[in-house]
Amino acid sequence: MRELKLQIPSRRGGIAVPGMALPGEPNVRPLAASDWDMFSSPGAWGWGQGHQAADFSTSRGMVWFPQLDTRREITSYTRTEILRKVRFLYANVGFCRRLINGIARMVAGTGLRPRPKTGDKNWNKLALDRIKTVYNSAPTYDLAAKFNGFQSQRARLRCRYKDGDVATIFTRGSDGRATTAIYEAHQIGNGRTIEGDEKTLFDGVRVDRNNRMLSLRLIGDDDTQADVPAASCALLADYERPGQNRCLSILGHAVNPLLDRTEINSYFKGSIKNAARIGYYIGTQPQSTPTTLSRPGGSASGKTVVTTTSGAKIALDKVFSPAGGEVQELDPGRELKILLDERPHPNTLGFLDELVRDISLGVDLSPEVLYNIVKLGGANIRYVMADAQSFIDAEQQVLVNSTLGPEYIWFLADEIGSGRLPKCPDPEWWKHDWITPARWTVDIGRDGKLHLEQLRSAALTFRRFFGWQGLDLDELDEWLDEYAYITKGAQDRGLDADKVIAAVYGRPSISLTGGDRGGTSDGGDPTDPPEERVVT
Repeated sequence: MRELKLQIPSRRGGIAVPGMALPGEPNVRPLAASDWDMFSSPGAWGWGQGHQAADFSTSRGMVWFPQLDTRREITSYTRTEILRKVRFLYANVGFCRRLINGIARMVAGTGLRPRPKTGDKNWNKLALDRIKTVYNSAPTYDLAAKFNGFQSQRARLRCRYKDGDVATIFTRGSDGRATTAIYEAHQIGNGRTIEGDEKTLFDGVRVDRNNRMLSLRLIGDDDTQADVPAASCALLADYERPGQNRCLSILGHAVNPLLDRTEINSYFKGSIKNAARIGYYIGTQPQSTPTTLSRPGGSASGKTVVTTTSGAKIALDKVFSPAGGEVQELDPGRELKILLDERPHPNTLGFLDELVRDISLGVDLSPEVLYNIVKLGGANIRYVMADAQSFIDAEQQVLVNSTLGPEYIWFLADEIGSGRLPKCPDPEWWKHDWITPARWTVDIGRDGKLHLEQLRSAALTFRRFFGWQGLDLDELDEWLDEYAYITKGAQDRGLDADKVIAAVYGRPSISLTGGDRGGTSDGGDPTDPPEERVVT
């Protein structure tokens, strides 16, 4: 048996062990074997070294998080169960659909559009025409012919937010042309494994010693499977840590709160329906003579009959008939009451709103953007919208880096290889960026005046200006064509072209003369530069 002479610290200065330092007794005694386990536990001595979060406490529940190896933290079971529950919520809960669909729409909008950026401008125009041809056609872009290149962005984001990730496979159609195939998260997995796969294959993703993806395993019908090389696929996922290979739904943290909120609302709905169905009841005061309620003997109708003090028997369906009934005299101490259900209580509604806040903040968006923006004032709305725009920018960058960029290069290489697009004089033929949808704004008038002033002062280029609105620089060509058309029309009619142009383009709606120059309605700084809206 292990034995140890232990000096017990005072209660004020350290840990007091029950039964070992009682008043009036020596504070030194052998440590029994039964005491050893307690002292061998880090929590007993506070091994958090002052960090209470690391110590055991009876003031709160135990935290159970057994797996710290990031590669093995998200198991196939964990991911699939969360995926299944989120799909159930998406199918049945409106707020969940708003979360998934609303965020996908905010990020993708009508679609991010590629723009070639090589050193040869003429080739850039040819390349853009070819890419537009591919992206505008669902049969050309998608092997299943479900989405064109712009619709698929929103569809894949919905899959990613709902399931955790989604794969795009670079393949070829029956005509031999480059196309893409989209595989959802449930179609990616380990499938049939062999000895040794547990070291390199993690939930459908095979990696090397540096945790870099080598291939993706797709699971098909009839127990078929195929390993796709990493160079031929793109996995749309937002990894939180370097060791991750698969991701959870964006609502992984919100599954239980969403289920709780749904069940609470279901209970409230049931109580409202019950209250509406019952409506009235007969109340009894204390120590009153009870009214006789009986069923008429042998009656097939089974209607409730009330016997009054006079001996008369009245069927209650006559009293409450839709055509209007007669109210009979009730016994002393009896009264007819209307059933009023005051649920849900305001405190309960506040709790439901708090659940919404927790769910929304876990998504990294303000609840006002996803749920209710009515209560916000002007300045608060601008802050919330700026915060949302920051989230959108980051999500668009993930979309471009993980999927859209590799996909653009795949299609462009096929166009060049097939001869439909001439070879680029610039060796860096793959260079490009992406024009995002129009940025969010709650004050188009203020922003518009600011941008026009920046254009006049050369602080803003037309390329950036049109890019913020999801447009190409080709808009400037159309403006010049319009300008020339107006000028020629004025000259053909014997009018002063300069005056006509001044009348058209100098109208008050875009004039910045006088006190309107750079003015803001909320005291903001009109010189604050807007954010860049081009993703490279």
